[in-house]
This record gives sequence, structure tokens and C-alpha cells, in this order.
Amino acid sequence: MQSVAAIRKVCEENGVNLIVLTAPVYTDYYKNFYDEDITNFYESLAKVTDYWDFSSSSVSSEPRFFYDSTHFRNNIGEMMAARIAEKEYPDFTPAITAIPSDFGTYVTADTPHDYFTQRPAPRTDDDTAVQVPVLTWHQLTEDVSGSATISPETFRKQIQALSDAGCNTISLEQLRDYVYNGTPLPEKPIILTFDDGYLSNYEDAFPVLGEYNMKATIFAIGVSIGKNTYKDTDHAMTPHFGAAEMQEMVDSGLISIQSHTYDMHQWPPFEDGNDRVRETLAQLPGESDADYEAAVKADIQQSQQAIEPITGEKVNALSYPEGAYGTLTMDALRSQGIELTFTTQPGVNAIVQGLPQTLYSMHRITMTEDTNMDEFLAELAK
Repeated sequence: MQSVAAIRKVCEENGVNLIVLTAPVYTDYYKNFYDEDITNFYESLAKVTDYWDFSSSSVSSEPRFFYDSTHFRNNIGEMMAARIAEKEYPDFTPAITAIPSDFGTYVTADTPHDYFTQRPAPRTDDDTAVQVPVLTWHQLTEDVSGSATISPETFRKQIQALSDAGCNTISLEQLRDYVYNGTPLPEKPIILTFDDGYLSNYEDAFPVLGEYNMKATIFAIGVSIGKNTYKDTDHAMTPHFGAAEMQEMVDSGLISIQSHTYDMHQWPPFEDGNDRVRETLAQLPGESDADYEAAVKADIQQSQQAIEPITGEKVNALSYPEGAYGTLTMDALRSQGIELTFTTQPGVNAIVQGLPQTLYSMHRITMTEDTNMDEFLAELAK
């Protein structure tokens, strides 16, 4: 502890406000040491300097907060900063409020000995995490061909089956509030999504959702809003809903319109003369990292500018066209305020309070004409 004492003395002599903290450690790592040695270390430190103790709390038993036993994820760092700021600045409001009450204790020489000998009770998934399936559809049509189309009749049966099974649809805002603020979710939470922004989402799906009072999110391609021809060409395409339909759906309180990019889901046969077609958000061959990030940022800004003035709601979620993305994609989207992203990979999502990372690259289950709802619901119940 001599080095800590020396550092404290230098800081005091030079008018520097020294804040000492102990980093979070995953519970299993402590098995490498004797309990009495651990207790002695932290109690001895308190005799040298006051410090913020984050070393052991209920968070320490949650492996998803750690890369390994001694390296924690960035979200824990944000929680640590928030806890300190709450004490230093009474008016401070942290971005994440779902912080366990036992996370972060200000320790002084007067802290009782019993504090250093205690080990917190582990967090459990029932307390701090929830399994959330996300379902997705595309176009509703009588002309069913492939996984991207489904008949209105089958869609209705699927929605009825979900309702009969007691599934409760939630909005993306509810999901975000659960992670950031610990706001409880209903039993059997489920998220319904649609990709592309087809007119059939409004004409066929929206009335059924209204009948069953179910919420959904539609990820619209910004450049295609209100169009039945491809961009500025004469190429006919499946009609997409426009501003009036968007407003009506959002005003219902059941539908949110989010981003499927502005123009990064291009269709090569219709891209006349374009030798750098972007079918997805993936980086193009030979494209520099800087150019790629700039392109992604510009696209999401256009998407937000196309949707937000119509709906009056923030665009903070995106589904990746064809599920394609990379590390640079995620960084660029985060910088533009995107807080939730979705892939096309099947699976159910483990969403963890205080860990916004679990809101990125979420899995989705594609619902098709051939989906067996009895088998599907039985699988979800496992």
C-alpha cells in the first residue's frame, strides 16, 4: 500500500482531487485467493485512502458483464462513472439507471470490518434478464412465394395463436426501458417486426394487429416510402406505404416506424449504370474504412430525416438488410443514435438489465406460410 499512499500524498500536495476505485472482478476469479487475504487487502486499502469499491457486488456474478474474469465490458465502466457522479453531482441523471443498489460503495477507514468479509448474493436471470423472441415478416400477399411472403389469412392465424398463448407484444421503447431503467416487462414478452415497409403492412397486417391490440415495429426503406416504382426509375416494384399511412399507424399507439436504411438495400437489376451497388450495409470490396463509415452515417441520417418528421418519433433502431453488418457498421450506427439493431439470425434474445450491448444484433425468427404454430409455441415455452 506504500505506492498508493505516496500517490495520495503527491496529489494532496499539488491540489489534485484523487479518486481511487477498485475494479469489478468476476466472482470465479476470487477462488484463486484465500478469503482472509481478500479481506485484508481491501481493508488495508481503506486505511490508506478512501475509495470506491466496485470489486464485488451482485454484478460480479453476471458473466455477460465480463470479457473474462478480470476484464469487464464498457457498460460496467459507464455504470461505475454514473455511480460516482451521482454522489459528486446531486442533479446528475445517468443514462443507465438500472444499476444494482449494491454496485459501488464508498469505503473509508471507518467502514465496519463486516463489510469486507461479506460476499454479495448472486444475480439471477429471473431478477435481471428476460428471454425475448423477436418475430419478423415482410410482405403479406395472396401470391405466396418464398419466406419473404405470407398470406393475410395465415398471418391472422399466427397472430391469433400468439394471442391465445398469452404472448404480450412490447414496443422497442419498452425493451430499451427495461435495459436502461429496469422498467418491468409483462409476462411472455414478444416483439413483432416487419421489414421493408410494404403497403400490405398497412392494408393487411395493421388491421389485424389493431383487432388483437398488438404492438409492432416496421423497418422501412427510406427511399421507397410512398413509392410503387424503384427510386427515380420506371421499374415497377411492390408498393410501399406513404406518409399518411405511417402517421395513421403511429397515431394508433401500436406501431413504430424505424429504419431498414435509407438506400442501402438496393436491387442490382434496377440500379442502371451503378457499378457500386449496396445490397446491404456490408462494406464494399476495396472501400476504405473512413469512406465506409461516412457512407453509413450519411445513410442513417437520411433515414432519420425521412421518417422522423412524419412520425414525430425518434428513429433509434435499425434492422440490417439481409442481416449483413460488421464492427464498423455498429460503431457508425451508434454514433448516430441507433440503440437497437436486428439481424436475420434465428434465435431468442437474452436481454440483460444494465447491459445495452444486449440490444445490438438481436436475433429474429422469420415467420413463413409454413410455420407450424403449435411446434413454434412449444419451442418458445421451453
